[in-house]
Amino acid sequence: MVKIFCDFNCPFCFAQHERITQLGLANEVEWCFIEHNPQIVSTANTLEQKKQLHDEFTLLKQRAAEVSIKKPSLCVNTQLVILYYISLYEIDKPKAALFRTHAFRAYWQQGLDISDQYVLSDLLKHVNKRSLKVSNSAIDTFNQWQQFWASHDTEKRLPAMVCESNGVLLGLQHINNIKSFIRGTYQADNPEPATCEAGSKPVVALIGLPNLEPLFAAEESGLHTLIFKNVSEFRLYKHRHIVKAIIFYIDVSMMDPWVDLGRLKQDPGVKEFVPVIGVAPFTNSPILKQGFLLGASDILELDNMDKNVFPIIHARITNYQILSTLSEHALIDGLTGLLNKRALADNLQKEWRQACRDQSTLSILMLDVDYFKGFNDLYGHCAGDKCLKTIANTLQAQVKRPCDQVARFGGEEFLILLPDTDEAGLSKVIKRLTNAIADLALKHERNIASQDRVVTVCIGGVTAQAHADHTPTEMIQMADKALYQCKSNGRNQSFQAVIPLPEYAQALTQGPEPEKI
Repeated sequence: MVKIFCDFNCPFCFAQHERITQLGLANEVEWCFIEHNPQIVSTANTLEQKKQLHDEFTLLKQRAAEVSIKKPSLCVNTQLVILYYISLYEIDKPKAALFRTHAFRAYWQQGLDISDQYVLSDLLKHVNKRSLKVSNSAIDTFNQWQQFWASHDTEKRLPAMVCESNGVLLGLQHINNIKSFIRGTYQADNPEPATCEAGSKPVVALIGLPNLEPLFAAEESGLHTLIFKNVSEFRLYKHRHIVKAIIFYIDVSMMDPWVDLGRLKQDPGVKEFVPVIGVAPFTNSPILKQGFLLGASDILELDNMDKNVFPIIHARITNYQILSTLSEHALIDGLTGLLNKRALADNLQKEWRQACRDQSTLSILMLDVDYFKGFNDLYGHCAGDKCLKTIANTLQAQVKRPCDQVARFGGEEFLILLPDTDEAGLSKVIKRLTNAIADLALKHERNIASQDRVVTVCIGGVTAQAHADHTPTEMIQMADKALYQCKSNGRNQSFQAVIPLPEYAQALTQGPEPEKI
């Protein structure tokens, strides 16, 4: 069977997909999805990425005028949608085929962000699939496809059709060429096709390994290598956040050869999901055991470092990027980009314990959009999503301190965590938020709580003097009751409550009464 290597964010792959579908041959090829530009961050496109999208879209309009296509507003990361496709393919091939078509067209015809978990959930509903869990085997398949595409005769270009008997057919092809290649009768006589090429190389840091510099400088490494004499020099580098992997020397002659590993793992300038690979003059069981226990991704022997190590490094980078993507989607609300309920609950626990140790106050507020169901019914769910995004951005802009955290708590409810904030401070925040949302003047004709028929909110706030006899859950429950009080009183208002210290703790805080003379 012919394999076709493609990516959901490649316009030429989309056009090839449409032509193969038109021929009725979509089920006669194996669709192998890879990331040809894994550096893309959907919410932060670079100028280079935007220009590439514009140029490729313009070229496609010239080469495939018959294909219905709309230029998306952003380049998207496709890792999650690919993992969804593979996971679905493993359990239901017909639904996976429908999902593949819906995903391509959602991006290239509707301009939807297919890196967004909510968008992907809607696409699953279109194929009668309520939920989907990314499987470990899907991750393995993705890595295999990625490595095959990077190491075989595809020249790292897309789309790439591969057949054992016919070889490789690169780029967007005429419909006759596609048909003959799949049927096994193709003869090469076509002009240079339009293709997507691999994106920028992953950046790696090589630390304390001068003998390996020529090896990593070779083009076949597929890496952009930054050279550092030691860990201290690396930590002075201001752009450590761009590094996708760290390869460092383990000096086993030192009393503690793992000091550098500890410093790298604890470096706040290095992202969490970055593989840290140690290179030692020799390896044995104690070295391997200790290295892995302390968080090394791999321990390699210096004498074995040759070109065969590059697939290992690329695989580690890909795996860690997958973990990063999955972790982000586990903690971030897909619609608004805020923390989700789970992440906020975890952070509230941490802040509560800290406040108990510091004997400080902690405040939270719960915010609910008034009559939001009526807003959705009148203006539609797309307008509702846009409204929630606008409110989320407004809330985020109004919290001033790095320690303040905003989360989407569910539906049209938001929760804000305000460490070291007393009643007066909470009152100021509530007033600031209320005024900022009023200034938006978002029309809401069914909001009977507003004379001007604009979007308004209820806010329930709680301040607690943190103490081990109380819990964060009590704070959330009281904030919910305060919010209910607002709704009972007509909405478009706020209500504050307080969780005081237990009586015996208050007595301890105030100290003993002065002795009478």
